[in-house]
Amino acid sequence: MTATNTALLARLDERAMAAERQAAAIRKMAEGASELGDEGLALLAALLADGHNGNGNAHSPPAPVEPDESTPRGREAVRRIVAEKPGIWSLADLKATMRDLGWFTSAKAVDVAVTRLCASGEARRVGHGRYEFGFADRKEGAIERHASRVAMITR
Repeated sequence: MTATNTALLARLDERAMAAERQAAAIRKMAEGASELGDEGLALLAALLADGHNGNGNAHSPPAPVEPDESTPRGREAVRRIVAEKPGIWSLADLKATMRDLGWFTSAKAVDVAVTRLCASGEARRVGHGRYEFGFADRKEGAIERHASRVAMITR
């Protein structure tokens, strides 16, 4: 047997082993799916339809919303959200709330809006990705950092 044929057989053998590993994985998924039953499969289908793509990524990026005249955008959207619950908000929580309300357009838009609110004095950064809103309505205070939380100390 020539060296070329030996290399070809080795590549074919490797492809066959990869196909067998993939087939075994698919069999395991089928066994798991049969154990889930109808309700479990319906839940799995709903999760997959909600942005889970099966490649290990929890969510694909949300589709941008086409805002209409009544949809607040940017700083106005953030102002409305934090007006109902002043305090410390993470960017992730603001983005999730905007998605829930149907106001979300992009992660960058939320980041820019919060940055501009900080620049105008309507918000202040209290940690990585965490901002305080509505602090002007309370007494002047100092922020004290603890190992696992941020506390407001009023004077």
